[in-house]
Amino acid sequence: MDHEHDPEGQAIAGMLEQALSADLPLYFFDLAHALERAGLGSADTPGWLRGLCEDRIGPLSEGDITLFTANGFYLLIGSCEGAEADALAARVDKAMIELFGAEDKPQNLLGPSPARAGDPMDLALIERARAIMGPSRPPRFATLGGDGKSVKDGVQLCFAPVRDLRRGTPMLFQCTPVALHGETPGSGYRAFRDLTPQDYAALDCAMLEYGAAFARALCESGSIAAVAVPVHAETLSWSRGRQRYLALLRDTEMAAAPQLLPVIDGLANGTLPERIAELVGMLKPHARRVVVSLPDIEVPLDASGLIGAAGFSLALPWYADTRVAQRWSRWLERACAIQNAFAWMSCVNNAEALAAVRANPIRFACGAALGPTPLTRDAALDYARVQGFSPKRDIA
Repeated sequence: MDHEHDPEGQAIAGMLEQALSADLPLYFFDLAHALERAGLGSADTPGWLRGLCEDRIGPLSEGDITLFTANGFYLLIGSCEGAEADALAARVDKAMIELFGAEDKPQNLLGPSPARAGDPMDLALIERARAIMGPSRPPRFATLGGDGKSVKDGVQLCFAPVRDLRRGTPMLFQCTPVALHGETPGSGYRAFRDLTPQDYAALDCAMLEYGAAFARALCESGSIAAVAVPVHAETLSWSRGRQRYLALLRDTEMAAAPQLLPVIDGLANGTLPERIAELVGMLKPHARRVVVSLPDIEVPLDASGLIGAAGFSLALPWYADTRVAQRWSRWLERACAIQNAFAWMSCVNNAEALAAVRANPIRFACGAALGPTPLTRDAALDYARVQGFSPKRDIA
């Protein structure tokens, strides 16, 4: 069939292609034999089969999708993987057996390659998908971790010095995406117009890779400073993104690992301490210390028990004057004292805010009032040499 005149086939093909590219669990339920035994045959369109099966399948989670053909359907699972995905597919299989009254065992798990012998996938659909979507493209941020720059996305990875207010020297560098040529607004995750869960995971892995290489370069130059690498809550919430990130964190060279600080970022307002503790617990088996970037001063850390984080960071709001800076600094210092963690205040952008932060025992601070804007890798290495970091110093 000409795919230009088969819009539903185009949609199925496109979604199958995306599922294969993302390596999502994908099952095909071949119902041709069951339909024949039931005397139902097939039809030119899948709509009637969808109506027959959907009530029996029952509700699916958001992210789980059924794609019907004339003789069966695909089940694309985005809510879970592994044994959980197999269990969901088994539930759907049982529903089909009950519907058609025969144990046809129709489903087969499909791996990332659709061309395996014995797979029931409609290879014509896959070929049509590739024709519609064109040649496969490299995943987003594929080279960012190595090059530190993505011209296509208009960003580069830089390192912002964070000052230790006790010692008066910057003892920490924060890896952050920065817009190139003013093409996109802001820095950090705001430097991107749109990010999917897959994009967050790819970006976080790129920053981890680039940050680890920078940490090794610091060690080789004789300077020891911690390197903070953000990881978005979205990455840790998506099972496949979490697995990918934790595997990379686990495999990071030990020479860099002690000085790498994963910073959980992107927490939504109202996130409960129990959820924060859960996210910290995901990282702690693979990281010496974990930092949490708090969304605001409404998180009840004083009544939550120990979260397990080594430190908490908090960004002053853009409108912060002396009064606001004092209130936020006092709250952060008190919360960190209860949590037995260090305090890190960011976005300290004027002298008034800096004075308010200094008036409280805040350990780390960064912003326009404290030093240079984010630096490229080479410039950050030069800055570390000029500052004369002592190999005996550490943030602990």
